[in-house]
Amino acid sequence: MRLTLIAAVFLSASAAFAQPAPDWRTVLNDLYRIDVAFDACKDVTPTASEFLRLEAAISYVEEASGLEEDALDELYGEIEREAAALDEFCKRMGDAVDRLKAVPESYR
Repeated sequence: MRLTLIAAVFLSASAAFAQPAPDWRTVLNDLYRIDVAFDACKDVTPTASEFLRLEAAISYVEEASGLEEDALDELYGEIEREAAALDEFCKRMGDAVDRLKAVPESYR
């Protein structure tokens, strides 16, 4: 019984370390959308600490992604072009503050 428990703990710990790396490009797209919504959508009202948390998460993920500055600029530009249809964009991003709350705390 004890050996089974030790094996189960070891296997679950090994599985935790074997998690694949996040798709940083997708994470950045989500963070950039939140950023644009914070700036552009009048119904999205983040607090100062939420702004700071978002900035920290963006910095962390940009670094983790390993993408060059040009690639990061292109990703952000895609989101800005998407937001050109502001009413539709803001309707989809009305829950931007809640989306930020779902971002892992480890992205700092």
